[in-house]
Parts: sequence; C-alpha cells; structure tokens
Amino acid sequence: MTQLESGVFALPLDAVFPLADFYGLPQHAFLECLMRVFFRTEFDAIIEHVAVRTAS
Repeated sequence: MTQLESGVFALPLDAVFPLADFYGLPQHAFLECLMRVFFRTEFDAIIEHVAVRTAS
C-alpha cells in the first residue's frame, strides 16, 4: 500500500479491485485511474481499440 501511495504500482492488475474495495473507491474508476497513470501506453491502445470498434 505504501508503494502505491508513493507513486509505485508493483502489484499484479488482479489486485486492483481488492485495493479499490480497501480504499472504498469504485472499482472501475480506480482501475481506469491506475491504467492512465502507470500503464498509459497500454491504456491508450485499449481506448483506441474500443473507439474503432464502436465507430464501425
């Protein structure tokens, strides 16, 4: 928890929902925030893929 709060995310992504629950945050919003901050390139690729699929 201390690493996360100091800006280091060194946990597997399957830990995101339990962390969200621990902090009392909405799970999907917390996941989106972590993806934007720590996995920006991957997050952008997912968003682009979803945008292309919904535009079709």
